[in-house]
Amino acid sequence: MDKLKKNLPLIILIVLELAVGILLLINAELFTRVILIVFGVALMAVGVLYLIRSFSDADSGAMSWIALAVSVVAFVAGVLCTFFSGALISVFAVIAVIYGVILVISAIFKVKAYIDVSRMGLKPSPFTLLSAVIAFVLGALIIINPFKTVEVLWIFTGIVLIVQAALDVVMLVFKLKLER
Repeated sequence: MDKLKKNLPLIILIVLELAVGILLLINAELFTRVILIVFGVALMAVGVLYLIRSFSDADSGAMSWIALAVSVVAFVAGVLCTFFSGALISVFAVIAVIYGVILVISAIFKVKAYIDVSRMGLKPSPFTLLSAVIAFVLGALIIINPFKTVEVLWIFTGIVLIVQAALDVVMLVFKLKLER
């Protein structure tokens, strides 16, 4: 029992990793939306608490104004997360498109560098060209279908979390064996 108490944080981490990983694999968009809504409600609560604090600490001068500003920002962010979670999830796709554009631009620069090195009479690394091709293909795929890219990213994250939980279980078993 003492070993269980001593390793409780690690056990909780393993359970959370497994739960989040599985939930991401089952329905990443719904899970993300729920997390955003819960986070939004928490931010609104923080906003209300800071609003109360700003009026109850009216004698504090500047501190009450800071608390008022924090309350407004937290509450507005909470409202956005709670009531516009779908739009915020779409932002992930916009970020993916931006990343795709950056990859395509990077590929163009790598091809230019490859050509420049060749013009100088040096032998360029074939990995530069291979890297450019990979960056261009991935960038184009992301730009063409950003929503699928985000979905694949969530699936990958879910798998990584499940693997991480499994590795943590192995680490915990070894740790318990060493403590004997």
